[in-house]
Amino acid sequence: MTTESADPKGATNDETDNTKEAEEGDQDVTITKFGSVTVKRNAPKPTATPGLALDWTKLGKPDDDDDDQHPEMPLRYPHDVTDDLQLTPDEIVLVGTAGLKITHLGNNFSNTCTDPHKLQRLVFRSHMIHKMEGLAASNSPAGNNDLNATQAPKANKTKQSETLQQQTKTATTIMTTESADPKGTTNDETDNTKEATEDVTITKFGSVSVKRSTPKPAADLPLDWTKLGKPDDDDDDNQHPEMPLRFPHDVTDNLQLTPDEIVLVGTAGLKITHLGNNLSNTCTDPHKLQRLVFRSHMIHKMEGLAAFTNLELLELYDNQIEELADLEVFASTLRTLDMSYNVIREISPVSCCENLTELYLANNKIKTMTGISTLTKLRKIDLGANRIRVIEELSNLIHLEELWLGKNKIEMIQGLETLTKLRRLDVQSNRLTTVENLETQLDTLEELYLAHNGINDEGASQPTGLALKFPNLIVLDLSRNELTSCNPFTHLESLEELWISGNKIESFDDVEPLKQPKANGTSNAISLETVYLEYNPVAKEFEYRKRLAEWIPSLKQIDATMIGGVHHTTAGSGGFGGTGNNKGILLGAAPTKEYLQKLQDAAIQRAKAENSE
Repeated sequence: MTTESADPKGATNDETDNTKEAEEGDQDVTITKFGSVTVKRNAPKPTATPGLALDWTKLGKPDDDDDDQHPEMPLRYPHDVTDDLQLTPDEIVLVGTAGLKITHLGNNFSNTCTDPHKLQRLVFRSHMIHKMEGLAASNSPAGNNDLNATQAPKANKTKQSETLQQQTKTATTIMTTESADPKGTTNDETDNTKEATEDVTITKFGSVSVKRSTPKPAADLPLDWTKLGKPDDDDDDNQHPEMPLRFPHDVTDNLQLTPDEIVLVGTAGLKITHLGNNLSNTCTDPHKLQRLVFRSHMIHKMEGLAAFTNLELLELYDNQIEELADLEVFASTLRTLDMSYNVIREISPVSCCENLTELYLANNKIKTMTGISTLTKLRKIDLGANRIRVIEELSNLIHLEELWLGKNKIEMIQGLETLTKLRRLDVQSNRLTTVENLETQLDTLEELYLAHNGINDEGASQPTGLALKFPNLIVLDLSRNELTSCNPFTHLESLEELWISGNKIESFDDVEPLKQPKANGTSNAISLETVYLEYNPVAKEFEYRKRLAEWIPSLKQIDATMIGGVHHTTAGSGGFGGTGNNKGILLGAAPTKEYLQKLQDAAIQRAKAENSE
């Protein structure tokens, strides 16, 4: 690139190179030619210090081991950056920006101040200052030393002058090289290059070399435990990020506290990554071990379990295990298996554990229930928070009492025909629109959780679903659905807790089916103790809780508020001394005048009785 400031009309015959011309007598315009096209721009103003051609953002800081030997760089003092350094008598504040960074304070720094002895606050932030100098005249706690900058050694000035000349020469060389070769290929290595040695890395900026310490090799445990992510959902190749190895014996020396049990819960910095094939060597007698628990670690593989032939409980909760393995070793003795919060995709290997009574596989990546049909002794199974779409493989599980399938992708309740002992069923947070196929559970079902689905009044009133009487049903959760009234529940006589918050129940007319007694004078046998109606439009009604308590006298709790029920007392019974039918207080409501009068009368009677004694 060639700059022609002497001849504003001169033009090069080579139209492939960009050329710049400065018009004679006009120092504020630069002309750039692209072939036959001429572009005029305002020429950039020169820097305060001549020859400062180096990029400030590329100048590295000095090496920690370098004894005040800094890479050669242009000199820039406070007065080179601004003419108004001191805006107030007691303060100097100058924050560095790109291209306006100070490199030296200078020994004559105090000459820029109106009165250095009155200066109280001195701020130079975000610059490239390497040395504290020129502060002797400032009003510091150490004292007021008046040092005339003109008395500085002449040698320092000479050295600074020589350095400035050298920098100007270096910058000019770089600019000339770039102009001579527009493609950027020079023999002077103007691009940034790095030379790695054993302990030092040298970075070159033109003729400027910056030395830095080469990063030391990583320690044995270089990774931050909190940053180790679980494997990618789409990664089926069992490829894990490189991580340190940590075995049980690396975490504790007392792994087995009792002959039949090992329990080790991971904490920050003390998480196991591998069980190891010699895990049994840490046990007094592995054949006597009955309970093995490694919770909240970073174990990826089930290994080293072959010697534990009598395990009854195996818990590897909250790890990163991808595959069930080695279960056949203790298949005949295992009663409880907890592998929740892992990344397991298939549960078919569990089919060999025919004596299992409890199986926990919540929060994994399971898509089907294939493999559990042989577990005929199961009483409880938790497959919540997976990717299951169809309820299946349950026909042989005739002893099952609890089935937890919340937070899956299930669209219909089915496959429960043989579960005659089922007491708890959880299918909340699925894709249900109807409640059906529960005839077999008519006499056994105690708790039914259906929250966070798309069930409306019609879906909740199906003949094979909630239209049945369910004489033992105590808890029903239909929160966050599409209900518009309480009609589907009026026949559930045993119901104690009804959760229907977050639906579309508009007014008290929609709640009236729960009223005791009913409007027609007939008795309503339902005896609710807890009802949740919050986040329905009706909850915004005036004295909503008070009215509910009057309508349903059996209530003890409305939403999260405990209330007082109806009390019957007689004289001499230790109550209020009244004749009975004294209503209790609804928490949050003001007590009546009659109630307060009875409290006062009762207190007077107790005081008289004490005095007479």
